[in-house]
Amino acid sequence: MKIAIIGFGNMGQTYANSFMSSGFVGTSDVLILNKTKIEEKNSFGIDATNCYTEPNPQIFESDILILAVKPQDLNN
Repeated sequence: MKIAIIGFGNMGQTYANSFMSSGFVGTSDVLILNKTKIEEKNSFGIDATNCYTEPNPQIFESDILILAVKPQDLNN
């Protein structure tokens, strides 16, 4: 099962951490779309190839899509 998280601030990181620490998904099953680049070696173990700064078809083909963006950031 693939989970895409749009926004990787506090809320997005909490979702990712919860899904992976519970064993619901592995680190290769989490896809991130964020407005800024995520470090190559992030503390969550999510592969940098699964982290995007521009929309990618893989994001929208995920089984679960989580929108973790503040309302005021939607227009940016």
